[in-house]
Amino acid sequence: RAKGEYLYFLNAGDTFFSKSVLEDVVREIDRTTPSLIYGNVCALYKQQCKKTKLDFGETQKKSLKKIMMGEMPCHQSMFIRTEVIAGHYFNEKYRIRADFDLFVYLFRCKFQMKYVALTIANYPADGISSCKTQKLKNLYIEETKTILFNYYPAHMWFKGVVDRALEIAIGKKPRKYL
Repeated sequence: RAKGEYLYFLNAGDTFFSKSVLEDVVREIDRTTPSLIYGNVCALYKQQCKKTKLDFGETQKKSLKKIMMGEMPCHQSMFIRTEVIAGHYFNEKYRIRADFDLFVYLFRCKFQMKYVALTIANYPADGISSCKTQKLKNLYIEETKTILFNYYPAHMWFKGVVDRALEIAIGKKPRKYL
């Protein structure tokens, strides 16, 4: 139902980093009109701000490596063109990683993404995706793997083969990043 040119998702407890964020982002959008524009966020840990920066504007290969590690820009830092997201919404079957699924879709389809060196939002770092319990950590890992298998089945199959070969060679499971 959104009618604007870009969509932005601000969750309960999240706030914009400054009063000028929207004007700053609009200036950046006016320069290039990317499909996705994203910046930095400030994760709030007991009222202390820890700024995070994940720039996926590097080479496609480096960015893919980050994605295969389950990384993505924080969704509170992303503005997405309405026409781009119109056919691919957040997949509600994912309780924790719906934003990752959307980002991987946009990356895989090679939509134009632009990183801006702006801090966009503050968010409390105690939400469900912070994975405080082992059950949530396992769900996070399983959803990430499922998403990566959906978009990159050959990569994930090859990773599984390599992991199994390492397990046989060293006699124990290799350290997992997912």
